[in-house]
Amino acid sequence: MEADNLDMRVDLTAEEAKSNPAAASEWQAMKLVAELIKARKDIGLTQADVAARMRLPQQRVAEVERKPWSASFGRVLAYARAIGVELGVLGTEAGVVEKAKAA
Repeated sequence: MEADNLDMRVDLTAEEAKSNPAAASEWQAMKLVAELIKARKDIGLTQADVAARMRLPQQRVAEVERKPWSASFGRVLAYARAIGVELGVLGTEAGVVEKAKAA
């Protein structure tokens, strides 16, 4: 799944996310994972590479990418670490991921 298409995968709008705390959490999860997917691809890693680093089946990585709102924070954090990305300050529009110096 392309990270750019993740925003359109559900019928959640930015306006709904602003007015509904539950929707906002889903929206934030989707945006965070979309950025992580982009970072993974920019680094040149496949889902299988990430899965091997996380010591999980590739299907679990695909599930995080496909349904980010249902993934635990720990799983998303482990995904980020596996691709060599540190999570930045959340809630800023400037971006939430920063590539580590060495993956």
